[in-house]
Amino acid sequence: MRMEMKAKWPSRAGPGWLAAMLLATVMTAGCQQPKVELRDLRVINVGPQKVWLVLDYTVKNTNTTQLNIWGLEYSLQSDGIRLAESTLTSGMAIESGAIGRLRVPLEIEHAQMAKLWESAGDVVALPYEFTGKLTYRLFGVPLDMTITHAGFIPRIEPPNWTFRLVRKVAGEDNLLELVFDVDNPNSFGLPLATLSGVLKMEDVSVLTVDRSNLPFVEACQHAALVVPVRVYKHKAGRVAAMFEQIEKHGKAPTFAGELRFGLPDSAKQMLMGAEPEQ
Repeated sequence: MRMEMKAKWPSRAGPGWLAAMLLATVMTAGCQQPKVELRDLRVINVGPQKVWLVLDYTVKNTNTTQLNIWGLEYSLQSDGIRLAESTLTSGMAIESGAIGRLRVPLEIEHAQMAKLWESAGDVVALPYEFTGKLTYRLFGVPLDMTITHAGFIPRIEPPNWTFRLVRKVAGEDNLLELVFDVDNPNSFGLPLATLSGVLKMEDVSVLTVDRSNLPFVEACQHAALVVPVRVYKHKAGRVAAMFEQIEKHGKAPTFAGELRFGLPDSAKQMLMGAEPEQ
């Protein structure tokens, strides 16, 4: 007995008919996937518990009609261990021939990396793979594509820093200096990014600090970070009271805040995909 197998199109009355027609329209119109390229990788912060990164992608629409980006489901893993995963929602519309920007945030915990470093031994970097499913619409039809990127995560030890003292500046009545001790245990230098926080005396806020463009700490070095702070008139009374507590009663102020670090170009190049130097 001879059997014939024929493709069966969805019924015109059924909901599948419209979807099939739309898909056929996209295919016959020469639909092309958007051209997605990694443009940059920025280190936002190296904190005591996490490293914050942003992958900066360009998305070029090579089609003759508008491209609508819906979102991106993505993950980052190394040696079979998932280090980060998230979903990015986007309502970006890209006109024909235009280029859009897709910024993908990543958070990697030092605790997760510690397990990998322990099993990897004496290496300066670990390979990673980034995988994402990009969803978009063309001609009203939902489509998706996979984007990948591979690179290396450099071994990063969170720097240690402590507040040491606050002092007056000779000849400057409205200027103080805050002194911090910073230890960089890494085999590469660290650019200091920003310092923000509050100087206190017995839980009373004295000054608010927010400074950028801080100096560079060399590899495996201890450095004294001196931060000048301007004292304005409305804070002069609290500053005078603080120094009275220091000089007459031997009390010490405290500092509660955050010191943010960046990464040198060599570490950034490894994250972008360059082979590490062993």
